[in-house]
Amino acid sequence: MAATRYGIDDPLGEVGQAGEKKGAPGGGDEKKGPAVGERVSEAMGRAGEAARQTGKKAAEKLEGSYDQVAEEGERAIRSISSQVHEHPMVSLAVAFCAGVLITSLLKR
Repeated sequence: MAATRYGIDDPLGEVGQAGEKKGAPGGGDEKKGPAVGERVSEAMGRAGEAARQTGKKAAEKLEGSYDQVAEEGERAIRSISSQVHEHPMVSLAVAFCAGVLITSLLKR
């Protein structure tokens, strides 16, 4: 950052020593750099690309997380199904007790 004669930083170099915009007709040196609009446009392009990259990475992580959770859910369902098939009377008793408990809680 360059300090101007007024003690204010001029990070983009938009203002010349005489206080006129660079690249403007009749003010500053037009060959010293791209116009402010071009710099803003370039910065917006870089910001947009960074946002796209961040979104793409987040989507990939989310997709991986979804697959992992779905796999865990399927594994849990297979395990419960296996237990019900191996012990049908115990499963029926547990389901009956759960129903009684939920009914008694809802009546309060």
